[in-house]
Amino acid sequence: MGFHPRMYSAVEGFTLVDAHIALALNEMAVDQWHVACTANARGHYVSIFPRLVLMLHGAEMNLATSRGAAPAPCTACYVPAGAEIWSRFDAPERFRHVDIHVTQRRLKSLLGVKTLPTEPLFFRGLDRVEPLIDLLADPYRPEDVRERLAECTLLEVMTRHRGNSPDAWLDRLTSHVHANLDRRISVDELALDLGISRAQLTRVMHQRTGSSPYRWVLDLKIGRGKALLEAGYALADVASMTGFSDQAHFNRVFKATTGVSPGLWTKSEGARTSEPIVQDTLSRQI
Repeated sequence: MGFHPRMYSAVEGFTLVDAHIALALNEMAVDQWHVACTANARGHYVSIFPRLVLMLHGAEMNLATSRGAAPAPCTACYVPAGAEIWSRFDAPERFRHVDIHVTQRRLKSLLGVKTLPTEPLFFRGLDRVEPLIDLLADPYRPEDVRERLAECTLLEVMTRHRGNSPDAWLDRLTSHVHANLDRRISVDELALDLGISRAQLTRVMHQRTGSSPYRWVLDLKIGRGKALLEAGYALADVASMTGFSDQAHFNRVFKATTGVSPGLWTKSEGARTSEPIVQDTLSRQI
């Protein structure tokens, strides 16, 4: 009997472009979606099973781990069983994504581990995985082949988190920062997360990014701040959502980083302002 994921989702502003394609396997299911969304489309999702969400053709999604937190851009996301996740799309888009739902037992067996990550993991730049995802998304391939492809995709993505790729540690830190973007993140905290010393972290960060850990975190925060400003958020809200003590603090760091104030940057970028829109409201429960 095929496996069927039990997942709740409440979404606004999304419509299906093509029919939903589902593949039920042994303790695993693969869903494929082709979706159109309006500006400010959003969703709230939770499942009793772990899942891996993968965007196709280089598209990105904006996800947050708590309601009201600053969403983080990613091309793939691992969501643990029972973890809530929120999505938001600031502009109208069409995109395809593949979701791999799997039982904890099968995922542990596949990865050869006794425990699984307990927090969502965000991934970007998965160039090596894209060919696997494209093959997995082909509904005309035999079922047993797609099952092997799903397993290979899970292994390739999840081993980046476990440290078996050159950039696994950076992926892990990026996920940690994105999950905690709305508060202060210290260099000691990042070093502790990797299990290395502050000096070691500083050295490898300089080698890999050319920046100090402190500056790297600020760049991620300011980068997300820019996206929020473009989406029309108020300065005070952007400061709060990116972990600055107040609006003045955000303004100082933003100007020191970009050379201009947030207000001038927003005008120069021609950021759009939010307008009332009519949205579709969909909800489903599997």
